[in-house]
Amino acid sequence: MLGNGATTYHALNAKVRVLRSRLLSPQDLSMLARSDTPAALCARLSRYGTYAGITPPHFHAVLAQSLATDWDKLRPFIPRAHKVAPVVLDAPLTQPVSAPPETTWAFVKSLPQGPNRAALVAIKGAEMDLCNIIWSYRMARAGITPRFPHLIPAGYHFDTAARLRLADGNLAAELRASPYAATLSLGKTTQPEHAANQFLGRVAARAARRFPQSMAYTYHYFFNKRNEIRHLTALWEPLCNS
Repeated sequence: MLGNGATTYHALNAKVRVLRSRLLSPQDLSMLARSDTPAALCARLSRYGTYAGITPPHFHAVLAQSLATDWDKLRPFIPRAHKVAPVVLDAPLTQPVSAPPETTWAFVKSLPQGPNRAALVAIKGAEMDLCNIIWSYRMARAGITPRFPHLIPAGYHFDTAARLRLADGNLAAELRASPYAATLSLGKTTQPEHAANQFLGRVAARAARRFPQSMAYTYHYFFNKRNEIRHLTALWEPLCNS
């Protein structure tokens, strides 16, 4: 059985590097964006081994399966304490979270003090803060006064008092005093989710560099993989609706 030490993470990170090399490049995505029908997109996408054999009726299923397959390839190299990690990985800012924050933080707090816990606190803490911000921003734009029960009830950089101030609608003032003020610049962008996603990518990349003997490198890979799947979905939907 694999141990939890440096040797384990060295082997795991080597496997992750192989998967990273198979992610679609910006040039690949640009080429796929020239597709004018769902069939054309699938034909081009099927040239990549990760998505070989993809067809319009099974487009979303193949994308989801590619994520599951990657996790299965890494599973034998993942320390026992992290076998349940997928439940805390998938919380896109543009959709309701699939893993309740309480589940995430229960998992984080179950880890002993060390690199893994520090990496997860950095990545998931920022993600939950930004989810609170984005949903408050959306409600404010819709003319709805944000109320605390509608927000994700967990945060790291924002303490309870700050989140209550967010819920009372003091979004702009709270953001100016937060670590995310320059990143989101909500008053200057119509795509705060995109800005937040870029910020999270930088957080995950920093964690991967800072904690190489941890799961951080793996988390960073799955962050990029989920972004790839969301990008492909964004290419797919207009073709189906045209």
